[in-house]
Amino acid sequence: MKKILRPLLALLPLVFFTGCFDTQEEFTLNPDGSGKVVITSLCAPFEMTTGDEKKTPEQKLLAKVKGIFDNTSGVAAWRDVTYNLADDGRLAFKGTAYFNDLNKVDFNALAIMQFKLVKTNGTLVLAASMKDDDKKKSKPVVKLSEEELVAKIKEARAGFQSSKAMLTGFLAGMKQSAHFHLPGIASAVSNFKSTADGGLEISFAGTNMIAAMEKLTASDQWWRGQLAAGGDVMKDGMQLDNDFNEILFGEKAPVSAVIAAGSAQFDFAAELAVARQEFSALEKKLDANSDSKSDAEPEAAPMAKGGDFKSLKVTGIRWVFPKPEDEDDFQSRAFNESPGYAVAVLGELPGAVLEVSEGKLTAAVGTDGTDLLPEKDWDRKINFPRLSSDRTKVSFEVKMNSPATNVTGF
Repeated sequence: MKKILRPLLALLPLVFFTGCFDTQEEFTLNPDGSGKVVITSLCAPFEMTTGDEKKTPEQKLLAKVKGIFDNTSGVAAWRDVTYNLADDGRLAFKGTAYFNDLNKVDFNALAIMQFKLVKTNGTLVLAASMKDDDKKKSKPVVKLSEEELVAKIKEARAGFQSSKAMLTGFLAGMKQSAHFHLPGIASAVSNFKSTADGGLEISFAGTNMIAAMEKLTASDQWWRGQLAAGGDVMKDGMQLDNDFNEILFGEKAPVSAVIAAGSAQFDFAAELAVARQEFSALEKKLDANSDSKSDAEPEAAPMAKGGDFKSLKVTGIRWVFPKPEDEDDFQSRAFNESPGYAVAVLGELPGAVLEVSEGKLTAAVGTDGTDLLPEKDWDRKINFPRLSSDRTKVSFEVKMNSPATNVTGF
């Protein structure tokens, strides 16, 4: 679980989309990475309440449920979905989600831990990571003097202390546990717990993460290790890996397990077909409750059979200029956004599709040759793409660094 603090700091704006949750997941996995998960959650997903005054309690409840589906990636269909408003005001949600590839699944509003299933040398490796963990970029190690090292540790520790209250508020309401029914026998297990049925499980609590952060940031030796690895702690975040796992899960090792690739646990295609029919009826009910629903039901479009976009069109831009040296941070938050250039895009697909998962910007170059690719991995991601009602168009937003004033295109 590398670079935990930086993604969490980057994710602080997402508290408005995530809210708090107490989530239990029961996964059943097939050797090809497909599977299903029964997810049960008490959650308080963020929702825009503007214009909600005239909505009935039932309409508000349906809007919460639709928000969960809209902010979930990598799920092909849902089945056995139930929902109601709990006595404490949170949404009590339960459903079975079917996915073609565990690596693409992200329950944005219900979980912060994500899971990967990777084929390696004829076996499978199951691993857990925090949302938006990304690979550490290789950087040249800068040798620091003892004086520089002490100063950097002091600066980084102060940065953590100033953000701790916000992190505590963000993490305190999060709980997640996951149980895995495996397609084979597990070995080389670290930080997962083995269960009586031959499966694995793991649990996470935000309060435990806060305690782990406090313990690590109090250690000069730990800070020295971070800096010795060549990371810029203030810019790239703390490298919280095996040391962090030891405090949070018990072992100074990655969260992983090697699984012998056995047979499929269930007939994925057959169950998915049933789930799609059931979920289609629920989607119509949720769409009918949506403010954006048109009076006329669109005709079903032919399903896409591969291919590229038919067209891509820019539908809007947002440009927040970089902060001048003589201007404070408050003045630079135009549109309540950080400096940068964002483009809203409408893409016409080669036919109807079942879902659209997240994307990622991999290159952006101005006509003057400058690199406009955002430095942070989170800013490169294309989050929350939206499908049209007939599933033939997708709208999304791409973020870039601010171009120079003489740039005429990119």
